[in-house]
Amino acid sequence: HEAIVFLQRLNDVIKSRFPETITIADESCAYLTVTVPTTKQGLGFTFKWKSLWMNDFLNYLGYDPYFRQFNHENLIKTIRSNGTEHFILPISHEEFRTAEGILFNRIHGNKIEKIANLKAAYTYLVGQPGKKMFFMGQDFAQKSEWSYDHQLDWYQRCDPEHRRLHHFFRDLMTIYKKYGCLYTDDDALNSFLWINADDKQRSIISFVRKAPKSGTNLLFVINFAPSAYTNFSVGVPRKGKYTLILNEKEGLLKTEPEALTAIAERCDNQPYKLEFHLSAYGIAVFKF
Repeated sequence: HEAIVFLQRLNDVIKSRFPETITIADESCAYLTVTVPTTKQGLGFTFKWKSLWMNDFLNYLGYDPYFRQFNHENLIKTIRSNGTEHFILPISHEEFRTAEGILFNRIHGNKIEKIANLKAAYTYLVGQPGKKMFFMGQDFAQKSEWSYDHQLDWYQRCDPEHRRLHHFFRDLMTIYKKYGCLYTDDDALNSFLWINADDKQRSIISFVRKAPKSGTNLLFVINFAPSAYTNFSVGVPRKGKYTLILNEKEGLLKTEPEALTAIAERCDNQPYKLEFHLSAYGIAVFKF
């Protein structure tokens, strides 16, 4: 009890004297109300470091794609448990203290498959509720252990595949800054809608980030397996046009193609659906 009172008092004093200050709790147990205001008996932190999410997510990416269907819960369970806390979703320095821990080295497959997996993983991370934290070198998939003794392996961006990932990462950040639905509301109850979280056999997930009031919504479809689908169907919540703004091949589309029109047919417990080609390790982000 004394520790709780101390933390509440600490956060109250910090925020009263330095209102712009952010406090972050590195807390990995199931303690509730870490980021709830002290006026509502919470601890009063601004954010909670979601290390359990990081462990589940990195373990999922480490599986051979065939076995991901048996570990699908690692991908989705932490979104379902977001509740009322305000999270930071980190892929932190703690995972990069040895070369074996580098995300690029953890992923199954050859270089092209690894890069494709990272595009899917980064898109998934950016689409989730919560603030994001990437570690240096992840934007171009550095392959060696990070060290404070020398600079990053910038030369790896000369490799075509690593350069494509670097450009894709840049496009993801552009989308993140452009669309308020990705950062103005991190409460999963208000800003997030699952379309299909249970397609574990195909390792495909789809969800919507809802914009506050009349802003632009985004639909995410992410394929974590090497199978392609010519006429993939995904449920959507309303009729109208859905415009593709990001995919795994071009990244941010410079010239937007003609928008898809929602079909009045029930799919994924939604009243409408879209049909389109979904590539192996495919990514499709639509605005509507």
